[in-house]
Amino acid sequence: MTQGANIFPQLTVEENLQLGAWVLKRERGRVAGLLERAWTAFPHLAARRRMRATRLSGGEAKMLSLAKEAMTEPALLLVDEPSAGLAPRITEQIYTRLLEARAGGLTILLVDQNIAKAVEVSDYLYLIERGQVSREGPRESFAAHLRDIIRDALLGA
Repeated sequence: MTQGANIFPQLTVEENLQLGAWVLKRERGRVAGLLERAWTAFPHLAARRRMRATRLSGGEAKMLSLAKEAMTEPALLLVDEPSAGLAPRITEQIYTRLLEARAGGLTILLVDQNIAKAVEVSDYLYLIERGQVSREGPRESFAAHLRDIIRDALLGA
């Protein structure tokens, strides 16, 4: 999942999802089930299923990107800056879906400047500053010192 919305703007929301499942096109029942799962995960998109993607807000487009990438039930999802430029409410929805995917067994490789959110969904973290790993460890070691880590990252301490 790229930082920007990775969608086909001239297609409808539903067509984008169907295209995400293109490799499964001969498995109509499975694709129908995956569509239902997407509508359940993103009811806001379900209400816009016939709308062209060009009419979606930035947050809706990001949701569609995530739902489209999930259509093939990948084992690994690479996610770049899922919260970039999004309202806090939409960021919360995106991270909720990432947590659900992780709980379902999906491995996620995440890059995000939102340290607090990254800690929520990660098992192991690397903090990279100026191209160098400045800190690494399991979520617990980050969670216990989150305030200090964020302060140091912001102030360059």
